[in-house]
Amino acid sequence: MDIKLLLREVIVWLVFYPIGILTRFWVSAFLFAILPHCLNRLRVPLFRVMSFRRLILAIILIFLCLFLLSTLWAPTLIDYTQVPMIMSALLLRDGISMYDTIPNTWPTSMLYGPSVVFLHWLGIMISNHPIFGVNLIGLLVGCLAVGIMGWVLLTHFSRSLAWWCWMVWFGIIMLFETPSIFIARGGDGLMIMGMVLALACVLSQSTRRWAVWVAAIGMALTWGSKIHAILYWLPLLGVSWQRRGGIWTMQLILIAIVMTMMMVVNPFVSLGGYYTILKFAANHPLLWENWVLNVLYMSVWPVLVLVVVKMIKYPIRINILWVLQVSSIGILSVFASKTGAGPWHFLPFFPLLIWQVGTILEPHWASLSKSNWLALHALALFASLFVMERLFIHSYVRYKLQDSRNQATELMTIRRNFPNENIIMGYSDTGFPSTFLMPLLHRPGQPHGWNAGSLMDLKLGGWVPTNHAGVLAQYDLIIMPNGGHPFKIKSYYSDEVNLFHDEFIAAFYHQFEYYKKGHYYSIWKKKRG
Repeated sequence: MDIKLLLREVIVWLVFYPIGILTRFWVSAFLFAILPHCLNRLRVPLFRVMSFRRLILAIILIFLCLFLLSTLWAPTLIDYTQVPMIMSALLLRDGISMYDTIPNTWPTSMLYGPSVVFLHWLGIMISNHPIFGVNLIGLLVGCLAVGIMGWVLLTHFSRSLAWWCWMVWFGIIMLFETPSIFIARGGDGLMIMGMVLALACVLSQSTRRWAVWVAAIGMALTWGSKIHAILYWLPLLGVSWQRRGGIWTMQLILIAIVMTMMMVVNPFVSLGGYYTILKFAANHPLLWENWVLNVLYMSVWPVLVLVVVKMIKYPIRINILWVLQVSSIGILSVFASKTGAGPWHFLPFFPLLIWQVGTILEPHWASLSKSNWLALHALALFASLFVMERLFIHSYVRYKLQDSRNQATELMTIRRNFPNENIIMGYSDTGFPSTFLMPLLHRPGQPHGWNAGSLMDLKLGGWVPTNHAGVLAQYDLIIMPNGGHPFKIKSYYSDEVNLFHDEFIAAFYHQFEYYKKGHYYSIWKKKRG
C-alpha cells in the first residue's frame, strides 16, 4: 500500500472537500445576508427590502417558467436514471409486467418501486410523444407539490412567514444539486409530492373521512417509490399521533399498507423480478466519501435551525419527534451512502422540517428586530437564488435543449424511414446524454434488449449478463451516437471495466455493419446472410 497516496486521499476527503462544500454554501450565504441590508441603506425605492424581495421572487419565477416551458418545447431527459423507468412503462403499455425481464434476460428496470413506473406510464398514456408526456406529468406533480406546500404554510402562518418558509424549502431543493427535481428523478419528485400531500392532511382541521384516505395515498406513493421511504414517515407519524390521535394514525397506516400491497401485488408487477432487484440493491457497496457528502449537505438544516433559535432565543427541548427525526436522518445517511446514491434522498424530510421551523418562528415573527428580519429574508433569498444557477448553468446549458430537439427529430426520421425494422439505441464512449432519447425509438411489441442505466445499477449488485449474441440478434438496426467506439462505454460507478463485455462487442461486430451517418447518430445495420 502506498502510504503517501493513502494520506493524500485522507487529507482531501477530510479537509479540502469539506472546506470546499462549506465555502461554496456559507460564504455565499454571508454575502447574501449583508446584501439586502446594504441595498436597503441606500434608501433607493427599488432596493428597499420589500421591493427587493418581490423583485428576486419575480426573477426566480420567470426563470423557472422559462425552464419549464423549454423542457416541453424541446423534450429531453436530464438524468439517465429516468430512461429505464420510461422503457419499463413502455413495456407495461405493451402488456409486459414490471420487472418481468429481470430474471429472464437483460434488464430494463432500475431500483425503483412500481409507483414510479405507474407515474411514467400515466405520462405515456396522455401523449403520443413519450418523453413529452413524462415531462408533463412530472411538471404537474412538481407544481402540485409546490402549490400544496404553499397552501399549508399560508393556512398556518402569516403571509410574510409563509413566504420565507416556502422560499427556503424551494431553495433547499435546488441546493441539493437536483435541478428540475420533478423531471430528472421521477421517484424523488413523487415522494416529495406524497409527503407534502400527507402533511397537508395531517395538519388540516378537517374531521371528514377523506383526510385519512388522501394522507394514505401520499404514504402509499412514497412507500411504492423506494423501500426506505418508511424512514421519511416516522417523524410525520409522530406528528399525526400528537395532532390526530392514535386511532386516526393507525387507520392511516393500515389503509396505506393495503394501498401499497395493491400496488405491488397485482398482474402488472412481477414479484420475482422485483425481489431480484431488491436483492441486487442490497449488494451495492457503501462509500465513506458519500457518507461524508451526505453529512455536509445535511449541515444546511441544523445551521438554519440554530440561526432561527439564536435569533428568537427559543428554548430547545428534546422530545420524541426530534428523536424520530434525528434517528431517521441518521439511518438514511448510511443507506444514501451507497454507490450511486446521494444527498437528494433527504429531500422528502424537508416539508415537515420547514413547517417545524415555521411553528418555532410564528409566535415571535411580528416582534423580530429589523436586523433579524433582514437576515432571515436574506437566508431565504440565498437559498432560492440557487434556482437560477441550478436550472440554467447546470441544466439548460449543459444539456443543450436545442440539440435535444434536433436529435429527437433525427431519431423520429430514422424510425419513419425504417417502419418494419426492430430498432434500439446503442452506446459508445462519447455522447452518453444523446442516448437518453432511446424511448423515441420504441415501437409497440418491439423486443427489449439493453439499457445502460439498468446495466450499471444491476451489474454493481452482481448481475452477470449472458446470451450476448441472442440479445443482439433481436434487432435489425442499432442507432449509435456519432463519435467514439461502439459499446466502449464505462459505468458511472467504475471507470475500470467496460459496461458491455468483450463478448458482446465481438458479437456486435460479427452481426452488424456500418450503414449510414447522420448529423447526430450513425446507423448500424444487420449484415445480410
